[in-house]
Amino acid sequence: MVATFFLMKEYTHNRGFFRSRSKKRERNMKNRRTLRLESLESRELLAGGIASPPRVHGAPIAQVFNQSANPLNISPGATNQVVANLVVSSLSHEHLQPKNFLFIAAEGGEPLSWNLESSRLMADLDLNLANGCETVIGSVQPNAQTDVLAFTALRPTWVRPSQYLHLQVVADFKGFFTGSRIGLELARADFIGIQGAPLPQGNIQRVGLPPTLHRLQQTPVLPPLVVSKNTSYGDQTVLPNSLGVKIGSYVVQNPSTSRSLRITDLTVGLTGTASLYGLSGLRLSVPGAMIPIQPGPLNTFPVNNVLAPGANLVVDVFANTGTQVNVNVVSSLRVAYANAADGIIATTAPAVGQTVTFQVGRLNPPTLVASASTPGQYIPSAGGANNASRATFNFPAVNGSVTITELEFRVVGDPLAVSAIQIGNVTSSPVNGVAFFHGLNLTVPNGGAGRNLDAYVSYALVGDRGLRSGTRAAIGLSYVKYVTGGTTQTLTLNPPVMAPAMTLVGSRPSIFIVLPGSTPGSVLPGLTFGTVRVARLAIFADQQGNIKIDQVPLVFTGNAAGTHINPQTKLVLRDLTGAIIGHILVSNITGNGTSQVSAVLTFTGGYVIPAGQAFISDVEVEVSSLAGASPWDSVSTKLGSPGSFRWTDLAGRGAEGAELGNLILGFPSNSVSIIGSEVFG
Repeated sequence: MVATFFLMKEYTHNRGFFRSRSKKRERNMKNRRTLRLESLESRELLAGGIASPPRVHGAPIAQVFNQSANPLNISPGATNQVVANLVVSSLSHEHLQPKNFLFIAAEGGEPLSWNLESSRLMADLDLNLANGCETVIGSVQPNAQTDVLAFTALRPTWVRPSQYLHLQVVADFKGFFTGSRIGLELARADFIGIQGAPLPQGNIQRVGLPPTLHRLQQTPVLPPLVVSKNTSYGDQTVLPNSLGVKIGSYVVQNPSTSRSLRITDLTVGLTGTASLYGLSGLRLSVPGAMIPIQPGPLNTFPVNNVLAPGANLVVDVFANTGTQVNVNVVSSLRVAYANAADGIIATTAPAVGQTVTFQVGRLNPPTLVASASTPGQYIPSAGGANNASRATFNFPAVNGSVTITELEFRVVGDPLAVSAIQIGNVTSSPVNGVAFFHGLNLTVPNGGAGRNLDAYVSYALVGDRGLRSGTRAAIGLSYVKYVTGGTTQTLTLNPPVMAPAMTLVGSRPSIFIVLPGSTPGSVLPGLTFGTVRVARLAIFADQQGNIKIDQVPLVFTGNAAGTHINPQTKLVLRDLTGAIIGHILVSNITGNGTSQVSAVLTFTGGYVIPAGQAFISDVEVEVSSLAGASPWDSVSTKLGSPGSFRWTDLAGRGAEGAELGNLILGFPSNSVSIIGSEVFG
């Protein structure tokens, strides 16, 4: 009987060599090895025995000594495990270069391809074996069909006659094992000589100790899944009786760079002072865990989510809060997961999440936002004034959001002065000086800047058919009703939060002071000795009705002490035709003939301005001297104090000269200047 096989195995000790052949082993393994290795090399063997390849005399001789590796307990997924040790030497006086090493599964071990992920042939090239074999000279994955490790040395490495070359096979293992033991047996080695000729197989001795069998541990070893509290979501204060409140947030991370992990279960633990019976609708943001359940201390949601290497998964926990107040709940998350490829299961330690407190929101006392509210002023209302002023109130909420449902405003001053208050699309007319708003739905968020609310005020008629001119009134916020966490709360404000008071008139003036001829800007050349036109005065009557100008204060300022203004000599107003406006008395002159002069123009009998029309005049004053060279001299003009400006509200039947300039919106404080003409040259 002829078979195909070439395997020769020799074992040696320090004092000699011995040849060992087990006939029983040959009978059991003969057919298996023949089929596995017949594709590698063909030799004619006699049945029942193994013939060694003949030695070629005159050719170099190489020896491969199999050293025993330390028996290992290998865990699934283990890497960099030394599974075989070899010592290569030259028994002749020639240099040899290893080319190929072929390993098969050792007797009693499992197939290599079932358990090995990859392997590397390492060499000790620095001749420091204490540091192990540091250089990779070949790498390979087990062949799934032949179940062999066939290393080819990719790095040229020489074995010198006087030295030994130490080699190791270092392996990485799969995440799940089949069987319990694994070992590597050297089946073939190839060398070339110094001239590149291959050594005959008969000149290569494979000797040494039996292969080492390593134990395969079945304890699952997976990359550690990382579960942590989501730092972008902090501790919360939420309202009771709220649906779908986020009571926890976590980040699940797969730190592996090569393995996908499959999440199989998410277990949410709940602790804290809240009764779990008061909670409901526990669910997660992860597909497969979105159906609400009644929560308990531990709540497991089966899922099937695969995390790719390096990927993150955010897991949010939601629940309905119920009626409990001043209690809290603290969640935790534990994750069961598996290697996505083989199903080995592991579980993380619980990660503790946020503390969520159930607390009723509270509305702090509101305040007036002065910068957004209408300042105190005259309100022209001969025909009534709709939404003529605005009061802006800020409502701050703490411990949770609130919803305003009712407001109450009181009218301070004449209770008949305010005809209506409007908030949004809702309008309320005061009754006995009190305006109520019901059925509101104004949400104020928790914390932050709160919410601003605008109240627009309309005013009653002034004049023959209404209130007297000069009637004053203001609104104040006095009562708030709101809902928070399913409960109704009230806030009484005493004293009320007041808006600025408004003064009602039939009509009102608007005043401007500009350069002569209404020239744009604030500086104009033309200053000389004598009578100088220094400014233009424009006064407009509101569309609501007629007004009468009674008194206008003016202030003149020279650039230096030598620039003298003399209104006592001459101070007149000219109309747009250039004619002097009569019936004007110049009085209350101070500083006449100096550089700081003031005077008051009093209109005898007043000057009437019809509704919607204007009184426009140019101001001329006597300049008696200049301080120096005329190009550098100037005279500026502006209106005096608002309290010295007097006018009569004819539309509102106001008292003669009773109204002042203090409450005129935009009463001008600017000045205009006439300077020497050479300044512009």
